[in-house]
Amino acid sequence: MEYLEDKYPTPRMFLVEAREKAVCRLWEDEADFITNSYLVVLITETFMKSEGDISIENEKVEIAKKGIETHLDRLNDQLSGGPMICKTFSVADVANFILIAFANTLGVQMTQPRVKTWFDLMLKQPSIKQEYDQIIAAAIEA
Repeated sequence: MEYLEDKYPTPRMFLVEAREKAVCRLWEDEADFITNSYLVVLITETFMKSEGDISIENEKVEIAKKGIETHLDRLNDQLSGGPMICKTFSVADVANFILIAFANTLGVQMTQPRVKTWFDLMLKQPSIKQEYDQIIAAAIEA
């Protein structure tokens, strides 16, 4: 994430106030280390295997989707306090955006209203928009 802040120094992604920084790091870590494990299952089972591959494990796919949907529900609750995860644009928003963008290309739907609004707001950040366009281009190519 640091490379994005180097490349796009404003707005700041790493908050200064200790409590806000801690909350943001928790949301970033949840996206990067917990919820991402579900995304790895989706990639392995749906993207890395062909449609007719009998080894695709549908139960694993459903568990992974449910895990990500649970994260989206929690994120929706968190977003009730403001337009961004930690009130202002932060590393937590970037980590979660990347996860959700990839999950969406693999069939996970955003049904949570605040998550949808947040996602659209994130697309207005120049650094995010550019990275998102690359994610979508790669998904279309594959």
